[in-house]
Amino acid sequence: MCSSIPRQRRQNLIDVFNVLRTSDSDSTKDLSVLCADCNHSDLQAAVYEGGLKIWECTYDLVNYIAETELELEEKHVLDLGCGAGLIGLICLENGASCVFQDYNIEVLQYITIPNIILNNEEYVKKCRFYSGDWQYFSETIKDQKKFDYIFTSETIYNTENYSKLHDVFERLLNEDGEIYLAAKSHYFGVGGGITLFKEYISKRNIFQATSCWKHSEGVTREILRLQFLKHKKEDH
Repeated sequence: MCSSIPRQRRQNLIDVFNVLRTSDSDSTKDLSVLCADCNHSDLQAAVYEGGLKIWECTYDLVNYIAETELELEEKHVLDLGCGAGLIGLICLENGASCVFQDYNIEVLQYITIPNIILNNEEYVKKCRFYSGDWQYFSETIKDQKKFDYIFTSETIYNTENYSKLHDVFERLLNEDGEIYLAAKSHYFGVGGGITLFKEYISKRNIFQATSCWKHSEGVTREILRLQFLKHKKEDH
């Protein structure tokens, strides 16, 4: 059961820019480019996937986890597309171990890991970090311990990535595990959204998707819970 949690502290872009001013390494130069990119666009496919921004649905999912009786103690959790790592942090605070994944290694180095240390440096002992494409990530860790929970926020904006995302879920989730996915009903200009993703899940016939939270003012925001269908549990 989730306990009430302290307000999380988090590294922000001001802190990141201060690091950039005092370092000449190639990594920080790369992050400078990412920061410039994100000032002009929230997303740049296969270059920058939004990890320097905390997306609205991330707060929805953090609040949902805090208010819902999820048993996180001693659970193995994946924060997929983690960005600042707020979702993984609340899981760590409630006794889980956590794998953090983000497309950009610079996001992990300068946002995610500093956030974790800022909140409690002991948490790092219960974490692992992976960067890169979802296909590479799922292939890399597919033979490791499966996850009890996979949490992901605003990762379904691009329909071209649905197959990779689904493969991560199918390969890495424990047979009795749960996935919590937070997203908007649709994403202007990029084409994806909750409705299209539900249709994709239904066609693949691997998971059952249930809406467990919804906010309908303005652009609808929703949290889905995904679980293996019974016949797929028997195959695992």
